[in-house]
Amino acid sequence: MTDTADAAGGGPASRALEESCEGVAGIDATREHVSPVPTSPTSPTSADVRAEEALEYYRTAVARSDHADDIDSDIELEGVPSTPASPARVPSFTGQAPSSPAHAGLAGLANVFSKVLSPFHRLARAAPPPTTAPTAHLILEARPSNLPAKTPEEERRHRLQFEAMMEGSRRKQAQDEERRLRLEAARRKKEQAILCAQGVWLETVLPDWKHKRDSKRVHDLAWAGVPPRVRGRVWSLAIGNELNITPELFDIYKARAHQHVARGKAAEKAAGFEASVQLIGLDISRTYPKLCMFQTEGPFYHPLLGLLGAYVFFRPDVGYVQGMSFAAAVLLLSMEPADAFIAFANLYNRPCLRAFARLNIKEMDVYFRAYAALLAHHEPRVYAYMKHLEIRHDVYLTDWFLTAYSRGLPLEAACRVWDVFFLEGDYILARVAIGVLRHFREQILTMDFDTIMVFMKNLPETLSDDRLMATIAATHVTAKEFEDALARAAEDQPLP
Repeated sequence: MTDTADAAGGGPASRALEESCEGVAGIDATREHVSPVPTSPTSPTSADVRAEEALEYYRTAVARSDHADDIDSDIELEGVPSTPASPARVPSFTGQAPSSPAHAGLAGLANVFSKVLSPFHRLARAAPPPTTAPTAHLILEARPSNLPAKTPEEERRHRLQFEAMMEGSRRKQAQDEERRLRLEAARRKKEQAILCAQGVWLETVLPDWKHKRDSKRVHDLAWAGVPPRVRGRVWSLAIGNELNITPELFDIYKARAHQHVARGKAAEKAAGFEASVQLIGLDISRTYPKLCMFQTEGPFYHPLLGLLGAYVFFRPDVGYVQGMSFAAAVLLLSMEPADAFIAFANLYNRPCLRAFARLNIKEMDVYFRAYAALLAHHEPRVYAYMKHLEIRHDVYLTDWFLTAYSRGLPLEAACRVWDVFFLEGDYILARVAIGVLRHFREQILTMDFDTIMVFMKNLPETLSDDRLMATIAATHVTAKEFEDALARAAEDQPLP
């Protein structure tokens, strides 16, 4: 495996392309222009040129990260009102929520999903021009007759103060307008870059996936971020279907789960992990509550319930573990239920996620020790500080690894991580964890034990996925290094 920092465009610029279902956050309008997608690209040569344009655009974008803080400060998240908790219901694996549209995959989700997650809706809308306070003119008015009149010196000073206020207001208005134009230019460039990269995936990568999957070009594009329109297809192909699951098999196991729930209290006495079906309905209501899509009245409640229930009966040796609903939910946002189930089952058949889903303490400990060795090597200050505070890495890693960051990171950042994780393998999970600690290094080094524990479980919702991916790409953990650390940990050898 090639070093993915190079695949992302090299060094800090490897934050690469950000065009997933996430916020654009900080892109300076002074970056070089990206040509629009040609109207009729047919030859491989033109597609290659457009691919290079997309990669170069993002490399240039992230190289200007010194402006990211300024732009990020202007980003206004669109709040999604949360709904009050609904009364408990008996889960149903068939039918739709009474007031929700029928599930139609990504196409049926477009209107809602684009507004909640699209990077363009997260760009700050221009604030209204500042207005002079109504009391500003009072400074020029004469005093009431019962008070001493202003002296000429006071009159002159007050006029100067008023002119200074007016000049400040005009300057602020000009700055706001300049910022608005800059963000608008960034939005247009972002749209062009997404169309450019999307064309490359649709015309050159996906039609020849078997031959191009392991190419450096595809890894570059993955680190750049997979466009939302093709993300579901790319994820399905990258995860694969080693288990040879068919849509018909999904329907069979979903029906079994429905029958199991329909038996009511008798089902609660069922042996094995199948009894965990009863717990799924409770956990779903806590899945991305701000999206209002997976709660009992949401359009994705029943598809998510059916997917997780089917998995419990497909893999009774694993069952359902709290937190899995987040990973399944992200897949459902980009795929049809049957495709999401196939991807989910194969995803949790990968060694790392399988160990955590089974709660195999011995195997989990191997991953914890390997991660600790990598952290000590790549972030010695953070490692030493957390060791001094006696912070155990399993406290935060368990949730991160079990859900593949779908619960640990904001949704936009999690999708960006998945773009790379599905393609490059389990070592990305450790690389991301170290990258997160590096990203927040200065804050963590000032926190006490309790603050770090809370912070690691509740990373900022405003975290820029673009800037985080740049930090992760600059964290040069390789697949070989990860495998060597796992081998030493498995043999109980001393870890560096």
